[in-house]
Amino acid sequence: MIAARVTPTAGPQGRAQGAATLLQGSCATRILTSGVILSMTALLADLILFIHVVYATFVLGGLVAVPLGARMGWHWVRISAFRRAHVVCTAVVAVEALIGVICPLTWVEHLLLAASGTAGHERSLIGGLLYQVLYHDAPLWVYTVTYVALAMAAALLYHYIPPWPKPSRQAP
Repeated sequence: MIAARVTPTAGPQGRAQGAATLLQGSCATRILTSGVILSMTALLADLILFIHVVYATFVLGGLVAVPLGARMGWHWVRISAFRRAHVVCTAVVAVEALIGVICPLTWVEHLLLAASGTAGHERSLIGGLLYQVLYHDAPLWVYTVTYVALAMAAALLYHYIPPWPKPSRQAP
């Protein structure tokens, strides 16, 4: 699950810049002008980016772990809650791409970066590495097709390698 880079003028992705523009001249901008707050907002942007990478790892990792775990006899890959969460997380990404909505994590991350005055390439070391892992340049249709294919794969795995039902409680 790789995300497109957000550019200030690109369609729905420009919403992050639009949201940052709303902050200009507001009380929030005056508060964010101190160095401490600016560095905190950049740090929060890196934290959001980390959460985004964890989310993408969960989606992609689940697509690998479920068939591998079923073959290897790993019980945890058949836990119903894990499987439902995996399908839902994957489907959410596909639906966002299909309707043209920017990922909320991407939006918040870029809003925080804009508020801190930090350009995407001026991130912390860890933030820069995570950014390179998650964001790549490609046409948006490539991401949409990829996300829909991943959601379909997760649904097919759910069907062909179903989760185990919860054990029923027997009365003593």
